Amino acid sequence: MTKILFIIAIIIIVQNLSSHTVFSSDQSPFERLFNRFSDFLKDLKNPNNQFENHYNDRLRYYESQLSHTRVWLTVSSIVNVTGHNPNDHNDNDLLIRALELHWRRPEPPQPGDYIALYRKNDSIQIRTFPLIDMKTNHTFPRYYKIDLPFIYQNLTNLNQTNNNNNNNDIYDNCLEYIVAYVNRQGNIESKSCIRMQARWMEEIFERIKDHRLSELMIPGTHDASSYEKYSYDLYEKDVLSRFQYTQDESLYNQLAYGIRYMDWRVAVYNQTNHTDNQTYNWIEEFWMVHDMQRNRITLKQALRQVIKFLERTTHEIIIIDFHRFVHGFDGEKNLPIMRRRLQTFIQMIHEQLGPYLIPYSSKGLPTIGNLIARNQRILIGYAYKFDVRQLPDSIMFWPPVQHLWADTDKLSELESYIQEQICKPSRSFNNIHLLRSIMAELTPTVEGVLFNRYHGLREMAALVNMNYERWFRYRWSNCTNIVAGDFFLGSDLIDISIDVNRERFQSSK
Repeated sequence: MTKILFIIAIIIIVQNLSSHTVFSSDQSPFERLFNRFSDFLKDLKNPNNQFENHYNDRLRYYESQLSHTRVWLTVSSIVNVTGHNPNDHNDNDLLIRALELHWRRPEPPQPGDYIALYRKNDSIQIRTFPLIDMKTNHTFPRYYKIDLPFIYQNLTNLNQTNNNNNNNDIYDNCLEYIVAYVNRQGNIESKSCIRMQARWMEEIFERIKDHRLSELMIPGTHDASSYEKYSYDLYEKDVLSRFQYTQDESLYNQLAYGIRYMDWRVAVYNQTNHTDNQTYNWIEEFWMVHDMQRNRITLKQALRQVIKFLERTTHEIIIIDFHRFVHGFDGEKNLPIMRRRLQTFIQMIHEQLGPYLIPYSSKGLPTIGNLIARNQRILIGYAYKFDVRQLPDSIMFWPPVQHLWADTDKLSELESYIQEQICKPSRSFNNIHLLRSIMAELTPTVEGVLFNRYHGLREMAALVNMNYERWFRYRWSNCTNIVAGDFFLGSDLIDISIDVNRERFQSSK
């Protein structure tokens, strides 16, 4: 305990001595995104059989995508605090969750081309962004961070808000804004929005029903329960909080936006149960954690958010990966106590999620169609499955998802790690026995935290998320299963996953 307090004291001292700097990359990946095929072709040096067999089809698809303009929106995880009074507890002067515009086009933009931002409800054009500087004739970057916030949404109603009586209009579920690429003739070449995608598995069910979860590309969240809305006092003044929270949307909202894999960690703590004014009973309670840092919700509260989503959908399958059990489990020398805690944990999962659980099978994962027919829509990954100590288990639980984790704070090393690992034959998406997740985020080091190298996880996430389009839509889309990231709205991960699944299973009905 003394050692931990000493480290925390050093962190606070370093924080007070250092200025708030925003971590950013010197290079924008969008500047070189579609210039050459080199990155794509590098992946073909040691392809597995599946990748090699589909090389020609994949190359044709890649080329076809270059012939289409694309524009999309994301939400910045970085908050610029320049000019903010640290003694002012009101965050109204801060631009939190700023909108980010992205675009790409096979041909250079022409003078007169622009990106337009529309308000969803009334279709009024509220911002325009020219793509050619008329004075220098230079093309503007393919990324803009603009001065409009994307507010937190109420996603209680998961039904489509159909305004046009057109069931195929994907823009019915747009939230707040629509972005469009408009050419000099006034024609819209591409448009997109941030939207709720609570039923995306249902929408492509005919394509995926004869396949397994291990064959899909599935959007996920790393440390999903470590969520908190941004506040200056929490994030800028509390050093540890900067490295605790990895999301700013609730578990329910994550699912409503389209996330289908969630990385959870659990701990047990003693809590005081007040039975009357005189008596205090100590009880053990399960909490969601980010390693040694306790989050703001209990396990039971987290499960209730999942149940709320399941009750409002019919075809969505969720993977909950209990990847780690920390305080009260790791290092617990009293094995009977640990067994009792695990038995309580298993009982809680069965009580809360029992009707929806997918039972474990040594034969591998059932098809999605079979699961939906039986209304089995929750797969539980359990870190103690097949533990040699014969710890309590459940016939309904599966082994934990295999995490492909680079454990690095450097973007180049993360990219190299994914390059080396993601397309190995044993990890190919057609392995029906294996669910595996690319943990596509950077991991801070102790030295990096002490010397304020990163500022926080929001800045680190922003550096990684801007690469998702290049990495997972094109370079590695053919062998990606689960991608888990931080601050998921900062990337186009959900749309990428849905589009990849449509392409993978395009021969299906």
